[in-house]
Amino acid sequence: MTNRLKEIWASGKAAVNGWLAIPSGFSAEVMAQCGFDSVTVDLQHGVQDYLSMVACFQAMQAHPVMPMVRVPWNEPGIIGKVLDAGAYGVICPMVNTRDQAEAFVGACKYPPAGTRSNGPIRAGMYGVSTGYQETANEETIGLPMIETREAVASLTAILDVPGVAGVYVGPSDLGFSFGLAPRLDRDEPEILAAYDRILAETSRRGQFSGIHCATPAYAARAIRMGFRLVTVLNDSGLMAQAATAVVTQIREQSGGVADRLAQ
Repeated sequence: MTNRLKEIWASGKAAVNGWLAIPSGFSAEVMAQCGFDSVTVDLQHGVQDYLSMVACFQAMQAHPVMPMVRVPWNEPGIIGKVLDAGAYGVICPMVNTRDQAEAFVGACKYPPAGTRSNGPIRAGMYGVSTGYQETANEETIGLPMIETREAVASLTAILDVPGVAGVYVGPSDLGFSFGLAPRLDRDEPEILAAYDRILAETSRRGQFSGIHCATPAYAARAIRMGFRLVTVLNDSGLMAQAATAVVTQIREQSGGVADRLAQ
């Protein structure tokens, strides 16, 4: 399978990414049918583990979405395992220096580009000899997360590491590192200036920037800024928003009959 995200980016378009916090193949199957270009299983802050991630991949496989993973940390063991399971993109949190970016890329790539161990148990179709190893370095993508002041200061060094396809911005932690409240859709001048720099430096190198958003409106704005991968919330957040909107509308339009009783 070729990497659909790379095709989208090469065409000059932006990709819309789904995000799975719920450890359920059924949830993944539903999300995979909603029109996303890629869907990311969140092993860092989601309620996911390795087996639930595999179940999500299996549920998504019948649909035209690229499977990605946010790993818990920059650790080669889990990075190799998610790739072996079939991830075509790996998002890695808290990459703040060139050394950390080099370690991340090394864990993602087979020799001679990296140190990834051979054993693609699911990605290579259950141990059958395929051409997976011949194309994996090219088709899989590694996206370090830029989410601290230190990472912004080290941005050019991180981007200059061979094998870095682009970056994924974590606005909540980035704001935290600037002494601001942690949230997603940001308008503070210092954060917007950081975005401008990230977009300029990735564009100059032919790389791509992604960002996590809280609303569709901000995601569309981010695309207009130049971001080429946007995510809105996650499956649990979208479910909570939709359910809350439904309940609220029913109560408001019931003429008082469906008002909640006082607690």
